[in-house]
Amino acid sequence: MFENAPPKKDDKPGGGGPSKPAQKQKECILPDPKKAYNINIMIMKFRKYSMEQLRDALINVDTKIINPDNASTLLPFCPDPEEIQIAKSWEGDFDELDGASQYLMEVYKVPRMPIRLRSIMFRDEFEGRIETVKE
Repeated sequence: MFENAPPKKDDKPGGGGPSKPAQKQKECILPDPKKAYNINIMIMKFRKYSMEQLRDALINVDTKIINPDNASTLLPFCPDPEEIQIAKSWEGDFDELDGASQYLMEVYKVPRMPIRLRSIMFRDEFEGRIETVKE
């Protein structure tokens, strides 16, 4: 007569009341889910910058934001030709995309991104190499 009733679907298992409504899942346009996951982890390093600021720093080779360590972090995540085509053909709302897709939508606009990143890394190593040659 006084059995424990199973929790309602709206209730949390711990009896904490109704659960929060599910948030709308953001869309991922990257074809490789593993790469998207890794990009989401990588962009946490740049969370104090917007995607537009990151793109502008890449275009302007701003070493205040993109230092050699950051350049080596970004280098494996340069968009490949397939991802660039996907980004160019995207016609949806930017805010509906997940973090990795927003990253892709911004950085595909950076011309010769791998070369820019390598130049930042080389510039850092160059002075050390010159000092070694002078000795």
